[in-house]
Amino acid sequence: MRLFALAAGFVLGVAPLALAQPLPDSTVALGTVEVSAAPFTLDAAGAPFAVSVVERPADERRGSAPLTLDEVTRAVPGLHVADRASPSQGERITLRGVGWRAGFGVRGVQVLLDGLPLTMADGQAVLNMIDPAFVRRIEVVRGPASVFWGNASGGVLALSTLPEGTAREALVRQSVGAFGLSRTDVQAALALPTATVGAYASYLDQDGYRAHSRWRAARVGLSGRFRLGEGRTLQAVGVFAHVPIAEAPGALTRALYDADPSQADPRSLQTNARKEVEQGHLGVTYSDRIGGATVRATAYGALRTLDNALSFGFITLDRRAGGLRLTAEGTRGTLTWGVGLEADAQRDDRRETDNVDGEPGPNVQVEQTERADNQAAFARVALPLGPVLATGGVRYDRLRYSADDLLGSGDGGRTFHAVSLSAGAALPYHGGRLYADVSTGLDTPTTQELGNRPDGQGGFNLDLQPESTLGLEGGAAGVLSIPRLSYDLALFALRIDGLLTPFELAEDGPTYYRNEGTTRHLGAEAALTWSLPSDLSLTGAYTLLDATFTAGASDGRRVPGLPVHRATAALDWRPGPAVVTLDVEAATASYVDSANTARNEGYAVVGARVSATGIPLAGGARLVPFLAVRNLFDARYSASVVVNAAGGRYFEPAAGRAWRAGLAVTLE
Repeated sequence: MRLFALAAGFVLGVAPLALAQPLPDSTVALGTVEVSAAPFTLDAAGAPFAVSVVERPADERRGSAPLTLDEVTRAVPGLHVADRASPSQGERITLRGVGWRAGFGVRGVQVLLDGLPLTMADGQAVLNMIDPAFVRRIEVVRGPASVFWGNASGGVLALSTLPEGTAREALVRQSVGAFGLSRTDVQAALALPTATVGAYASYLDQDGYRAHSRWRAARVGLSGRFRLGEGRTLQAVGVFAHVPIAEAPGALTRALYDADPSQADPRSLQTNARKEVEQGHLGVTYSDRIGGATVRATAYGALRTLDNALSFGFITLDRRAGGLRLTAEGTRGTLTWGVGLEADAQRDDRRETDNVDGEPGPNVQVEQTERADNQAAFARVALPLGPVLATGGVRYDRLRYSADDLLGSGDGGRTFHAVSLSAGAALPYHGGRLYADVSTGLDTPTTQELGNRPDGQGGFNLDLQPESTLGLEGGAAGVLSIPRLSYDLALFALRIDGLLTPFELAEDGPTYYRNEGTTRHLGAEAALTWSLPSDLSLTGAYTLLDATFTAGASDGRRVPGLPVHRATAALDWRPGPAVVTLDVEAATASYVDSANTARNEGYAVVGARVSATGIPLAGGARLVPFLAVRNLFDARYSASVVVNAAGGRYFEPAAGRAWRAGLAVTLE
């Protein structure tokens, strides 16, 4: 219990100091910052858990064209988005070490885009839909959030591209850069008397740093928020993506990585490993005031088709998914309450054959229909107890997984029941808050993890069980007016039972999963933003993470793929007509296998960007040129790893020095 006492002791030790003496007059009260990464309305100033809210300034959004999410999320402690330099697999996301097992897509972390859930009923999210160039706001709940979202909620990453209610803007931007990059963006938003509408579209084509890593993607987003009368609103959001080609260079052995990190795994070349994806999400939310309560009803649907050529086979997938959520919230006296119901469904028609020169072969190994259904009820209350705001939450989930094996080699059905709990307290003070929270989490195997059976049969692996998480955190966050410093400090501890661990039986085979004991995640997080003289500002984030197996075959060893120390910093200089940014990211070494026999070296990477705030043109338009360089000193490092890979194929090299230049025309 030492790990939980550490976080509790921090809060209990600091709280009396805050109550005993007022902070200096130089502090300022936190403004209301509404957190939308929860199904209920929450104010960040009273949140009893660690939450980060990042607003990207307008000049940054105009004067840059980020390709991957790691470029816009570095200021968030505890969150690590690793660019694999492999467009077929996408970024690898971990939050306090949760999500480390993902070979592709996202596991264990709830992902939302413009209020639409990208995490499906089975607990897996894919990021093809997200274009980071248009992200305006980033919210991260950094601890277990199953009481809000149920399965696969070791944290929440909520992204928003929605324009402000007073928006009137247009943008056209062209970017070019290293490794054959060409990117075109258009965006428009307009505020009408009773509505705000917005749209964006982009087309990207890049050969990639590594051999066999070409990437083409077209993405579109549409949104509308309509005011229907007193207290009534309707919001509609649609996001669509077509990725006609995303090549997979594969992970490298140490020998191949040392010889040339830009090369592809020979088997990826031989089998023409790649994927083609089409995906669309559409959601509608209606909000109304009824009897003193705010009632919201949300409906969403999603379609995804996938052709995926892998070194060991060819997978085709046709997915249909959707869900409904109904919430009501209000106040009764000093008590704030919220209740909700949710239902989600997912159907995947999966076919796996051999891979013949990058095309599906005649030998069918798997042909089955996989379903995941989830029904949930949840509630939350908050009650002031003197200066402390006490909160509690509970959620019940019933998850049903089933597989209809059309080849007749096996069927499987799994039903999971879970009760998620949370209890927390927040102590607002002039300029900030202290908080503490204890919560539980649920993370079930995904349909892909259940379907990959080591015995080669169809249906689902009946031996896999869900992970369960117990988390405790405490911290302080606030703003000082002198020296104009915002801060966010947190201590956390997680205990994860039944850890789902990936493993491989052959170098040219799929990844399988097993439950492997218990892990303990102990850590600290810090973030600051400091406004300095001479138009300078400094932002920084630091994460300490000690993730260790405490039971099972790997008892006493570190969890692979998770460095103990990670830090980022950025220095902005805004001398009137320009913005100049220097940034650095650093991480210590980490193990790449559960046995801790091999390591990925630590690294430090520096980047720079310069852009104009806007050169006036006719008609109120402005011209915004920009130039950015990533990995300025051409460091050689592996940003991500494939944990427990067979044959030592662990390393996913990051790109070397890469430049990017662009020109935008904006109108406001």
